[in-house]
Amino acid sequence: MNKKMLFYGIVIAQVAFLLLMIAFKQSTLAFGERVLLKPVPVDPTDPFRGDYVTFRYDISTIELSPDQKPDFVVGQRVYVGLKKVAEYWGVAGVSGKPVGDLYLKGTVRSIQQKILYTIREENGSGEYAYSGYDYGGGYPQGQLRDGQKVEFMLSNGQVMYANPCDNGCPSAQGPRPKEAWEPDYRTGTITAVTPGITEMSIDYPINTYFVPKGQGTRDELREFDRLLIEVAVWKGDAVVTGILYDGKAIDFSVS
Repeated sequence: MNKKMLFYGIVIAQVAFLLLMIAFKQSTLAFGERVLLKPVPVDPTDPFRGDYVTFRYDISTIELSPDQKPDFVVGQRVYVGLKKVAEYWGVAGVSGKPVGDLYLKGTVRSIQQKILYTIREENGSGEYAYSGYDYGGGYPQGQLRDGQKVEFMLSNGQVMYANPCDNGCPSAQGPRPKEAWEPDYRTGTITAVTPGITEMSIDYPINTYFVPKGQGTRDELREFDRLLIEVAVWKGDAVVTGILYDGKAIDFSVS
């Protein structure tokens, strides 16, 4: 085969691949079942990258039962079954092969040990759940303990991190009027500690969604607790079809 034929062969292969990808996406849009997924904060200070929005979902982290722990490894293809839990869809099960009629393909990103903390807010009746992780060396078990005073950062109603107040709580200022997306520093007390939970993080091919130029920083996209992501699912593959704010699709043609 001469160089000219090789060049044309590579070009044809690339075009064929692109056409196949387009046809595959269109098939998912045409035949896929529409489901709503609940997003969770990625980074409370910078969840946006250019003209696309970065998402993670509540189905991106799955707690494993003891008998499942040996069955998964980082980098493995997994199949996450979906079920209706409210106005959105949640995890019905996870397996190394397709499960049920409606499922998503994903890749195991990490497997870690989780410690679940309950934090009671100081001077208030609010209680919050916070997930810490054991990365070795006694962290975070050696930091947070039952009855300990902590300062924590709240964003969209979720605790993003918590630190002990052994040397004071310099960041916490108590509840105050803020923008809905802004982090809020508060103080509280650890009232319960549940260690030994194995959690698996999963990446899906729907973690980003392209939006028109300049629309990725809209205020609505920061309010994760008021967003739902509409997704077409077909044979395990998925395509994001829209973003809902308070149950209504965001019109990106309107600033």
